[in-house]
Amino acid sequence: MRNALIFLAFLLFRLILSVPALKEPSISLRINPDADHYHALGLNMARNSSFSRAPSPPYVPDGLRTPLYPTLIGISDKITGDPIRPVVFLQAILWALMGMGIMIFAEKKFGFASGLTSGLLLITSPLSLKYGPSIMSENLFTPALVAGAMVFLRARESGSLRLFALSGLIFGLSALVRPSSLPLGLLLALLVGRPFPKKGLAFLGLWVAPIGMWVIRNWLTFGFPFFSTIFPLNLTCQHAPMVIATVEGIPLEKANERVGRDIRERYGADESWAYDPEKINAMLPYSLEVIKNHPKEYAILYLRGILMCFGPSDPGSLGMLFGLWEESPVDPFEVINRAMLRPKEVWGLAQEAFAKMAPCGIILLVFILLHTIALYGLTIAGTIRLRRKRILLALCLLSIAVPVLIVGVSGSPRFRLPAEPFLALLAGCALLRRSKP
Repeated sequence: MRNALIFLAFLLFRLILSVPALKEPSISLRINPDADHYHALGLNMARNSSFSRAPSPPYVPDGLRTPLYPTLIGISDKITGDPIRPVVFLQAILWALMGMGIMIFAEKKFGFASGLTSGLLLITSPLSLKYGPSIMSENLFTPALVAGAMVFLRARESGSLRLFALSGLIFGLSALVRPSSLPLGLLLALLVGRPFPKKGLAFLGLWVAPIGMWVIRNWLTFGFPFFSTIFPLNLTCQHAPMVIATVEGIPLEKANERVGRDIRERYGADESWAYDPEKINAMLPYSLEVIKNHPKEYAILYLRGILMCFGPSDPGSLGMLFGLWEESPVDPFEVINRAMLRPKEVWGLAQEAFAKMAPCGIILLVFILLHTIALYGLTIAGTIRLRRKRILLALCLLSIAVPVLIVGVSGSPRFRLPAEPFLALLAGCALLRRSKP
């Protein structure tokens, strides 16, 4: 009864904060440009039987995104005629379930105080409150990682090959939501324990199955095997301009223009290349050349990007999702880009953003900062106290590190979202009194 009441409280909390997006679905698409991609893919799947971002015929096949999250949007549109509201509603349920799941797991392992702390930190996470009502793939990716991790830990305890296979399947499917989990699956295969061949094959066999199916789809569609073009596209369109802007001391907008001009002159590229995986891969030598010529600057930018992932959520976007204002008073992308290129200006940027805040924004900022400080402080303490639980600790640290490390120069707090449940779990461990078997 107690757990049921807590779950209902978690669900009601998330649903209340989703009301603005449920009333005005366009809010869900304004939080990040990627939302339009997922929305377009889902609509085309439901209405035109095509996995394409193209707004009109011909519906050019897409090789950038993976299919599971757009499929969810497409199913919503097909069944209800509404591609957004049912998805936002479902995402509120998923976040409530994750909060409850993390709480129950931590309580069974470390006691009620640990469980409640973990659950509350996750359900009130400003980052999840910002993206939870949005059409963003992290809302399906994060519960997939949590489910896969819980099954993996149960498999480690029981030695069940079936559970290892199920865990591998869940992690494989998570890559069909976001490709960033690919390294995580390979790393977890090293933690299956003995006998390694049997357990490793059980895990990897079903991990590779959904991934291989998507590679085959791309091979049949585009004429060569690959999983996603997100990596080469990010290197060319985000990493290379950042390096050029840093090296030459020019604004990022000018660096983007420079990269576009260079690519047009070198490869004859045009806007249609963004839909062509073979041509996206053809541009990769250009970005690798930029990085190779400036390794020091790239390494510094990469480290800054990782640090950006651990920054606080921005109150402007959070207020917009809460329906407090129509547009964020401060563009979070501009702030991140300026902080990446000119870190000495961070304090000035903070003062500038603070000056534009309404009283509600200041209240949100205080909440965000207090939550962030509590989360990180307790996470560090929990990590220290959990050092003897090596498999659980390794799983948490890998699940935190991989989604963040893989984005590098493109880093922003958004990419920490899949790590929030694992941060919350470690934070709850700071309050454990005795470890339960």
